[in-house]
Amino acid sequence: AEDLRAIERGEATQLEGTYPNELNGLTSNLNALIRSEREQLNRYRNSLSDLAHSLKTPLAILQNEIDSRHPTQQSTLVEQVERMSQLVDYQLQRAASAGRTTLAAPLVIEPLVKRVVASLDKVYADKALRITLAVDAALTFQGDKSDLLEIFGNLLDNAYKWAKQQVTIKVTCDTLNEGKLARLTVTIEDDGPGIPEEKARLVLQRGGRADEQVGGHGIGLAVVRDIVQLYDGQLEIAKSTLGGARVCFYLYA
Repeated sequence: AEDLRAIERGEATQLEGTYPNELNGLTSNLNALIRSEREQLNRYRNSLSDLAHSLKTPLAILQNEIDSRHPTQQSTLVEQVERMSQLVDYQLQRAASAGRTTLAAPLVIEPLVKRVVASLDKVYADKALRITLAVDAALTFQGDKSDLLEIFGNLLDNAYKWAKQQVTIKVTCDTLNEGKLARLTVTIEDDGPGIPEEKARLVLQRGGRADEQVGGHGIGLAVVRDIVQLYDGQLEIAKSTLGGARVCFYLYA
């Protein structure tokens, strides 16, 4: 009890006392929960700071354009307002990302992916795309449902948007460290124009800003990058054998 009060007072960051062996699991989970809550608070603070910084330039441009009061500047005003709206959405999504939830029940992946696919099939119905989905019904992930939906939503929306005829989605699981660690691999490919190598490299840089946009892909990839990094995962962008973009991310199940 005293250890918990020390944490509440800010005098300690985790439970460090000596406990009976039967409580080791509980102590470990409590420390993980405390660490997760602390990291989430830090993300909120950092996101607010990033938001203020990101909005400085478009706000300054807007002010200059408004002062000029010239009709031909209207398109610039609209563009900057849209950019600010995207930045606000990005920072809100980033701050809300929950990260790995140790005490939560595992998520079954297949119905979540199918839910996103069904929604996008309706949005892009006029394109009549051929969608290939391969995911084992038994695969699960220890994390936040909203985070997973955010990842699939952003990546699949980009794939649907740029695909000419087809999109493929593949989710597999393999084991590492002599079977002690399970790793999910999700690969999404399309036959669109792809993402230029220099743009892909920019968005994959740790700490890359949301206003460093990947042409035509908005801030979706930056959102995915941040969430994947939150789970200590990896994100890769390459050219697909279909001719378009191949986006692959790894998460530890």
